[in-house]
Amino acid sequence: MVVMEEKDQKDKRNQTETSEKEFESLSDTDVQLLREAGRICAEQDIEKMFPADQAWEDFSRKRKRTNRQRILYAMIGAAAVIFIAVIGYRSFISDSETSSYNLFTATEEETGCILTNSDGSMEVIIKDELNLRDEAYQGKDHYTIETPSGKNLRVILPDSSQVLLNAHSRLSYTQKEKRLATLEGEAYFEVWKDKEHPFVVLAGTAKACVLGTSFNIRHYEQEQIHITLLTGSLAIESEATNNPEIMKPGDDASLLEDGQIIIQEKGETSRPMWTSGYFSFDDAPLSEVLCELGRWYNINVTVLHPEATTRNLHFKCKRSLELDDILEILNELGGFRLVKKENTIFVQ
Repeated sequence: MVVMEEKDQKDKRNQTETSEKEFESLSDTDVQLLREAGRICAEQDIEKMFPADQAWEDFSRKRKRTNRQRILYAMIGAAAVIFIAVIGYRSFISDSETSSYNLFTATEEETGCILTNSDGSMEVIIKDELNLRDEAYQGKDHYTIETPSGKNLRVILPDSSQVLLNAHSRLSYTQKEKRLATLEGEAYFEVWKDKEHPFVVLAGTAKACVLGTSFNIRHYEQEQIHITLLTGSLAIESEATNNPEIMKPGDDASLLEDGQIIIQEKGETSRPMWTSGYFSFDDAPLSEVLCELGRWYNINVTVLHPEATTRNLHFKCKRSLELDDILEILNELGGFRLVKKENTIFVQ
């Protein structure tokens, strides 16, 4: 008898402990169900109309059903969020892949400037100057000089004219009947005056004819051809025009894709800053700045945010700076983000 009473008391304690634990775990919905059951019990004969055991069983069943519904709704909601996130991510990646492009592609590493003679022989020029008046080059009437990334080269032509080649440029020169130079890239010319032998420079579809003058020609791929006259006079024409345009000191000429020549009076008669070891840009788009960095440092440029490249900048710094330092300066201007990873600059 004592054993049975102890067992009954133990069972009651266990039931009490269980009830307390279960109550603590009830949600607001569960509590509402209990309150409803209590109201019914207060109004009716609970032994006849609402037995306790049956009430608890019904309550437990409703709670389980409510929990299952809650879990189901949560799972559906989570799945929807994941689905939207995946679709959004794929859309972002797709848009990025569609709009991103390579602005500049680095070339293979080169040890120095390359000179190709008329007989096909080649030599690497390690020094910063090449004098074609030297005895070793006498008797040859055609030369091709190429500069790698990150290096300029001063060339003294057989007629004593001087050319400073910018990085990533190519100059071919011949003097059989007339002095003829063909340029890809950028070069600053100081032409020796010779009325009997005009000096002609071909750059893409542009043709510049001079007697004795100093001027700069810029003709890089995917850029407009620019000619800036510092001293003397210069006649410029294109393949699409028959009438040469005459330039005077301080003029800047641009050659459009349709062959039209636009001449502006800028009044600038000093040598371009690149000839003195500077990057210098005046109201130039970011794309032009990055192409110049790509040529000088021989690094790829990939655009992830095309709109950023259209922003115009006023920018000047020494070419001797480390690329990381230049990128840090540019990033301070705001409106874009330049990130260097390995041998590529990413425009964000």
